[in-house]
Amino acid sequence: MEEAQGVIKKSLYITRMHHLDSSLCIAVNHTSQYRLVRNYFRLISRLGNGVFWYCLMVGILITKGTEGLVPVLHMAIAGLVGTMLYKWLKGKTLRPRPYEVHQDIWLSGTPLDMSAAIIGRRYTAVFKYRSVQTVKNCLS
Repeated sequence: MEEAQGVIKKSLYITRMHHLDSSLCIAVNHTSQYRLVRNYFRLISRLGNGVFWYCLMVGILITKGTEGLVPVLHMAIAGLVGTMLYKWLKGKTLRPRPYEVHQDIWLSGTPLDMSAAIIGRRYTAVFKYRSVQTVKNCLS
């Protein structure tokens, strides 16, 4: 009996989280009608896809030389581990893009792939945050 109640609670929790996620996604998506907001998120998305991080690593090597090697290696390893984890999770989970499920969501850009938003962004953010902390500690 307790096990059944636990399953029901978990199901209700997941349903509530799904509704919250959908409502928030729709609300945020509707801000994309404003060009400034849309272009801001496009820029952040593009920079987050590697350009900023590659430039940062090259900049560290140029400015710090061999002293910058440890933080750059840490960033590269963290990026590789994050990418491998992302690819593994992507293969194990299937979450449709919100615009495929909700008619209220406007597609205002080209999606990266089928699951990048939910999995990739969060894991990438965690790994990059830790990399920045390591870089800061090594270079200070």
